[in-house]
Amino acid sequence: MGRLYKFIDEFGFYIFILFSTFVISILGSFIPFKVDLKPYYTRLVMLEQILEDKVAHFPSPDLISRPVWYLFAFIFVIIFLSAVVIFLYLIFNFLSRKRVMAGSNFRPCPLWNMKDFFKIFIWILFWIEVISVFQDFMGMVFVYNFRTYLINSLCGSLMVDLLTIFLLIYWLRRHYHQKITAVGISLSSTVQDFKRAVFYYLGFLPVLFLLIYAGIFIAHRIQKPSPPQPLFYFLLFENDKLILTLVIIFVVIIGPIAEELFFRGLFYNALKKSIGVSQAMLVSSMVLADLHMNIFGFLPIFGLALLFVFMYERTASLKVPIFLHMLHNGFLVAMIVFVRIFIQS
Repeated sequence: MGRLYKFIDEFGFYIFILFSTFVISILGSFIPFKVDLKPYYTRLVMLEQILEDKVAHFPSPDLISRPVWYLFAFIFVIIFLSAVVIFLYLIFNFLSRKRVMAGSNFRPCPLWNMKDFFKIFIWILFWIEVISVFQDFMGMVFVYNFRTYLINSLCGSLMVDLLTIFLLIYWLRRHYHQKITAVGISLSSTVQDFKRAVFYYLGFLPVLFLLIYAGIFIAHRIQKPSPPQPLFYFLLFENDKLILTLVIIFVVIIGPIAEELFFRGLFYNALKKSIGVSQAMLVSSMVLADLHMNIFGFLPIFGLALLFVFMYERTASLKVPIFLHMLHNGFLVAMIVFVRIFIQS
């Protein structure tokens, strides 16, 4: 009986929050969804046909006549050559058993464990559901077209990311009296960490391209198309420069900070106390890849997550995986901009 009272005393409030999340989710299911997604899927099919036609006639004369085409081509060649050289350098040092990067004597030391992870995770789930239901309610009150629906969804994702950052920092300070340096974030060595991130991201690019190709191959073999990505659609067709700038800031800066704080700073640090470093690397990376629920992107995301957590463990600095994540998202945004110019040509 004493154990039961102790369990209720420690977890009773969080069980109540989890139950409240379930109730809110049920209530949200009764809110009618007014946005018609058919035009979105129709336009995506048209976009796929346009891309196939453009690739078949690539490079088109009107595209080559644009100066920006030469700029993109030059940047791509430089990135590609740099990536190949760094990749071969890393492979040579690995086979020679030479250490390219010295390890750090500092180790992240947040005091939370898996019980604390689930407590924070329940709080985040609760607020995700609250924000989701609020968005659905606003969609019922106001008439949404597909553009405003996308903007509303992106604003919700931004709120969730900012809330995650706030909750993790608050939890560290309120419950453990620790600063953000406990997870490996400080102002020292920022430039060095950024250089490391650039170097290893370029070196990983050949592997990333192979993983992307493998993901495409597997998706075609099992005949399962990749689900439409609203963010990709939004960046391709949105014309409001202010909104585009804010979305890019969210994707390239805020999103990576929140995701790395949660998956590496919170989840990985708690998990490795329970199952060890190597197992925690694999499990946390697989969970991140699974959460994206995209068979096309599972292998690339899993590979990137392994790179992020390896660099975090190696450097003991969460800034390195944050910079890596920012570089990757920035690279994807640049590719989408290129596709946008490619289509408009």
